Formats: sequence, structure tokens, C-alpha cells
Amino acid sequence: MNLYKKQHPHPEGICPPFYSKLFTVRWCEVDFNGHMSNASYLNLATDVRMMFFKEHGFTVNDFKQLRIGPVAVQDEISYYKELRLMDEIEVHLELVGLSRNDVKMQIRNIFYRKDKQKAASILTTGVWFHLDERKAIPAPPKLLTALNQVPRSADFRII
Repeated sequence: MNLYKKQHPHPEGICPPFYSKLFTVRWCEVDFNGHMSNASYLNLATDVRMMFFKEHGFTVNDFKQLRIGPVAVQDEISYYKELRLMDEIEVHLELVGLSRNDVKMQIRNIFYRKDKQKAASILTTGVWFHLDERKAIPAPPKLLTALNQVPRSADFRII
């Protein structure tokens, strides 16, 4: 797995710079039909988000210490091209929406095949959740600083 951050135009010309990670589809990520499974797309999307936060100053330990976590309240997956075992993929991350009170966000992950064709996209709506109070809360300042560094999509909006 080659992990990197690039600063060049998006393959479809959307809002550079962008954040991405490279992966190879593993055996455990393939379903009975020989495609990457829907759960594997969701897992990689989550991994890329957490990698971004770690690289931008908000680690898993910060989540633990503040007793907060991200909670996906909706995932919308669109599939375009198949991904199969050992295919190389690039997973992009972009911020699509943020609420005025910093509680709710929409994040999009876009999956590209090695030939630069879009394989899938996931639009995730999520909230920051306090693990002890059991309720959605605004992102604390350090997390908000990291979140505001997520590249914004061309269709970014206040939600």
C-alpha cells in the first residue's frame, strides 16, 4: 500500500488540490461474484477519512481522550465500474457539506481504477457523537481545524 498526498488536478477537473490514498483490492474484499464488496468500499472510505484526520493533527487517541467519534447516519453508494481482486485503486476524499453548528458533515469518497475510470462514489452524512453523553455534538476546535483542511468539493454547501 503506497500512501501519499498529491497536489494536482482531479481526474475530472474538480477543485484541486485533493487528498487520496492508493490501495490494492485484497482477497478478503472480494464478494462471491468476484467484485469488491459493498462493505469493502465502506471500510476503505472510513480508513481514508481516519488517515486524513491523523495526518492533519487529529489522531485516534484524540478521539479517545475527548470521548467522541464520527457516526455515519447515511451512506449513499453509486457504482460505475467493477473492481476485482488485485486491482489498484485510488480513493479520494472531499468535503461536500458542513452544518453551521459544526455537528453534521457530508463527505464524499471517490474510487478510481488504475485506468483513471471512476469505479464508485460514496456520499456519507455523519455527525460527531459524544460517547458518554450519547448525543451529537459540535466538532471540538482541534477536530474542526483538521476537518476544515479536507479539500472541498466543487458542489460544497452549508447543510
